[in-house]
Amino acid sequence: MDLKEFDLAENYYRRALDLALLADLNPVVKQCYEGLSNALAGKGRWKESLDYHKQFVSLKDSLFSEDKFRIVNELQTQYETEKREKLLAEERAENAEKDREIERQRTTNFMLYGGIAVIILFGGALTSRQRQKQKARLSEAKAVHQQELVKERERGLEAVFIGIEDERQRIAKDLHDGVGQQLSGIKLSLNKFTADFPEAEQQKLKTVTEVVDNVAQDVRSLSHQMMPKALQELGLVAAIGDMLEKSLGLGDLNYDFEHFNADKRYNKRVEIGLYRICQELINNIIKHAHASHAVIQLFENKSTLILIVEDNGQGFDLASKKDGIGLMNIESRLNTVSGDVNWQPSPGSGTVATVRIPIISS
Repeated sequence: MDLKEFDLAENYYRRALDLALLADLNPVVKQCYEGLSNALAGKGRWKESLDYHKQFVSLKDSLFSEDKFRIVNELQTQYETEKREKLLAEERAENAEKDREIERQRTTNFMLYGGIAVIILFGGALTSRQRQKQKARLSEAKAVHQQELVKERERGLEAVFIGIEDERQRIAKDLHDGVGQQLSGIKLSLNKFTADFPEAEQQKLKTVTEVVDNVAQDVRSLSHQMMPKALQELGLVAAIGDMLEKSLGLGDLNYDFEHFNADKRYNKRVEIGLYRICQELINNIIKHAHASHAVIQLFENKSTLILIVEDNGQGFDLASKKDGIGLMNIESRLNTVSGDVNWQPSPGSGTVATVRIPIISS
């Protein structure tokens, strides 16, 4: 749509609409209606554009009504829950009063019937012990359940990141092997035909060839960013070095990259996770730190990979930034590899981020 290629935009929107209707994804259907209306308007097909706009408005109102119905149901559920809790509290208070009455009766019975009191006391001790055992079992079961929830969340995050990286790798391969090769073929064809044209036309073809060459370079660069070739073929040190050179090598921000005992290959999840974390930290320095120098250190120590990224920028307040997308991405990736990060942010004097990831077998 931004390129005003309305025919292509309409084609993609119709394909997306078919899939969304098949999968019963109403929010996506709504977006497709709106997109088709805009694309058809761009082509001057006003009546069809109006029809799709009406469908968009109708579905939008329907989804809004569903949201209101859902909210009302949630409020009703919350009210009923609170009502049940109140009844349970009253029942517990009533039971507590009954227990106190029973205790007073026990005291009276003890004074009157010594033998009966001993039996009652012994029975009470057994009951208390049983309750303690039951409470301990419940606490243990709750702890196990919490651990399972944490593990399940970590497995979910791991699956998400694996899916993202696999999709990045697929798109990078498609860009490199598909679009990149086609652009290279176009460039070769243009070079071949240039000699057969008059000199004035040759200059135009040369300009077109340069544009195609620039687009091919952009596609190649985008492919390498999505799934660095150095990370796949050479490992973590080479990939981080290549990323730093491309991110910082041509700018005003100077950097030092130091590494020790980290040249070997590690588990794929560890390599990708640490590379993306380093990439996120470097992007934060470029965008927010206003630094003139950065030091990146990578080394292995006692079966732990340690990454230290330090800059001399303005620093930041960790409490105010902890909900930022970048920091949340770092924390999520660390959860999938059982890693942790320590921040030493100091406003006005830079930031030091220390990441530790245990080395796991491939």
